[in-house]
Amino acid sequence: MTRLSPADILGRIEKGIKPWCDAHRVKPSLATDSWNVLELLAQSPSGLRVILHWNGDDDAGGHESAGIVDNVVEVIVSHNRGLLAAPGANLVHGIAGQPPLYTTLSDLRAVLRSLTWPDGIASKRLFYKGTKPMTAPDGLPLDAMKMTFGLVAGIPAIPDHLVS
Repeated sequence: MTRLSPADILGRIEKGIKPWCDAHRVKPSLATDSWNVLELLAQSPSGLRVILHWNGDDDAGGHESAGIVDNVVEVIVSHNRGLLAAPGANLVHGIAGQPPLYTTLSDLRAVLRSLTWPDGIASKRLFYKGTKPMTAPDGLPLDAMKMTFGLVAGIPAIPDHLVS
């Protein structure tokens, strides 16, 4: 089995969603951690925002010695509309020529779920684990939604020069 690093996973997802992002005139951002996600959301006061974040991995069913893990990938989507006269209106009604946030989210989720991975590298598709509203550390809701996906894959082996 070919092994995948977090960089390989995010790079492949970024490439896979590029046509969708191009059609929506958005460049996906890569977040280093949960705080960086918040920083990236704050950088864009208006307009569509897509953020990719690798949020670690977990042992995939007791095979830690085999190096098989369930990678956790988060995709954050925001319209970053700022303060609205009718909060929440952008969720189901288009505003300023943009489709509703829930429509954008659903469309991107379909694209992500359609991505395939070559046999012998990882699970055939990303496993959709759910969507939740983004909140600030103090619990305040943000105008963003976080989709979580899993990808079962092998992790890179220890290079020979590091084995003693």
